[in-house]
Amino acid sequence: MAFLLRGCCCCSLRHGALAVAIVYLTLSLLETLSVLSGWGWADAERAYFNSYRTSYYRDYLPGVEALAPLTVFVAIQLLFDILLMYGVHVSATRPRSGRPYLLSWLIFRGILFGLITTGNFAMFISAIVFRYISGAEIASAVLGVSSVAVTIVCAASWYSWLVVLSFYWQLRQANAAGVVYSGVQSGGEELTQPAAVGGAAPGGSGGGQGGARGGDNSDKWV
Repeated sequence: MAFLLRGCCCCSLRHGALAVAIVYLTLSLLETLSVLSGWGWADAERAYFNSYRTSYYRDYLPGVEALAPLTVFVAIQLLFDILLMYGVHVSATRPRSGRPYLLSWLIFRGILFGLITTGNFAMFISAIVFRYISGAEIASAVLGVSSVAVTIVCAASWYSWLVVLSFYWQLRQANAAGVVYSGVQSGGEELTQPAAVGGAAPGGSGGGQGGARGGDNSDKWV
């Protein structure tokens, strides 16, 4: 697949996927704390209205209804980010076990990023409509600036998604070629050449077949 990456900036794909997992897990934890603090605020407001307001306010608080679906979404998002972190961690020793976790994160984030990108495109179209059809220049400027900011976020999000996809595809190709990802460190950099199945080093004693298999598939790890 020509669009896949060979590395993430100046590091390997595994280290790039690990960095992506750390960033997204941190953001998910911050969002979770924000939602939990929102529930604390809602309980405080409910106690206040129960003490001083009429029965209408005892059963209804504006904005509280939005916390329930938001809490569910944040919990699901946190779960998939934890799965990504676990999948990247396990992939060093058990690549086949880590791949399903990477794939689940790719599917979830791919759908989410797709929805955000679609919404951003709609916002960009709305900015053009407000500017040249409705004549609302202020609204058009606000939507335009917002669209540019969201576009930058979308670009970074899709790049991080591509890093994880490239790492997942690397593990998948290793399994299809009958080799396993070694996770060996050499000179401070992670090797992208897989180790042969059977534990014998390629070209070593008793590892003739393993060495041949490793050499035959070396072009898959570029």
